[in-house]
Amino acid sequence: KLHSKAAEGGWRVAIVDSAEYLNATGQNALLKVLEEPPSKTLLILTTSQPGSFLPTIRSRCRMVNMDPLPPATLAKLLEKFIPTIGDGEKDAISRYAEGSIGQALQFYADGGMALYGDSRARYRRVAQQRRKIIARRTKIRNLPRNPDRLVPAIGTDRGAWCPRDRHDAG
Repeated sequence: KLHSKAAEGGWRVAIVDSAEYLNATGQNALLKVLEEPPSKTLLILTTSQPGSFLPTIRSRCRMVNMDPLPPATLAKLLEKFIPTIGDGEKDAISRYAEGSIGQALQFYADGGMALYGDSRARYRRVAQQRRKIIARRTKIRNLPRNPDRLVPAIGTDRGAWCPRDRHDAG
């Protein structure tokens, strides 16, 4: 359709988002358009993996690197595209989207905040368990080395917890 006339005689613009997902057939079709582009036509290919294109496509394109969007800009865009989003959710998604509005919208659509909340809860439980284990190890390290002083520290007789002593006593 790029060979048809523009509605008002101006430029035609085609944006191919996530162009790295084009298969070989799609890339070859794109290459034909790039080899003989229609007049007043601008093709914009977006990709996060420019190396995935055929070398002949890369040689016919001008690379323009884009900086990631700041979290504040992402938050404003999320408000625009998802008016019902809460402030906490919007701020969290803006921080974790790595500057990409596409990733932010996908994260929201995939229920990423629920998954993120579950992951944080699991992390908190693991951290609590780890603190308990470290506290136990610290308590064990701080126990007296002399067995006679160890009995009062544990609060039981040695025979109850040391099988060797029980055997020797019998």
